[in-house]
Amino acid sequence: MNNTLKRIEQMENKMNQVDSYTKMLDSMLNSLSAMEQTVEELWNYYENGEWMADYKLDEAGEIPESMPRGILSEDGLYNVLGDFQNVRERLTHLK
Repeated sequence: MNNTLKRIEQMENKMNQVDSYTKMLDSMLNSLSAMEQTVEELWNYYENGEWMADYKLDEAGEIPESMPRGILSEDGLYNVLGDFQNVRERLTHLK
């Protein structure tokens, strides 16, 4: 009987863990869907020449030093977009 009770307790814990992760993943997937438009806007900014124009202005000292401008780092935006794409691809390959 002790083995039965232990097994039930273990399975209860596993079920609760799966339930918790499922809810968290569902919320994250909803956020991912909402993020698609933002990612598209960032790709457009990067590819249409606006990013390069802003980057050159920053390099020329035209952007105030006090302004956050991580977007203008040489690899920042590209890496963020690449990481997003990698996560998206991983999701499509899950069983």
